[in-house]
Amino acid sequence: MALVGAEPIDVHALLDSVSESSSGATVLFLGSVRRGPDDGPVASIEYTAYVEMAEQEFGRILMEARDRWPAARCVARHQIGGPAPARGVRRCALGRGPG
Repeated sequence: MALVGAEPIDVHALLDSVSESSSGATVLFLGSVRRGPDDGPVASIEYTAYVEMAEQEFGRILMEARDRWPAARCVARHQIGGPAPARGVRRCALGRGPG
C-alpha cells in the first residue's frame, strides 16, 4: 500500500492494520482542510507532493518510531489531489502491542 497517493484513505483499514486484541490503546490522527479566521469559505484545495521523497521521509519516520517503540504498530498515509474540504487528507495510526 502506498504511503502517498490520490486514492481516498480508508480509516477502518488503517485502524485494522494496527489494532490487536492485546493492545491497550489505538490512536488515529486525522488531518483536515481548514480555513483561517480571516479566510472565506474553502471551495477546494489541491495537495501535491514529490511522492518519491515524501514516501522516503514517511518511511524514515516510521522506522524511527518502530526502533523507539518496538511493540508499536505504526502506519501513515497522505492523500494528494483535490479532496473536498471536509474530508481528512492526512492519517496516521498507532497501535500498542503487547510488551
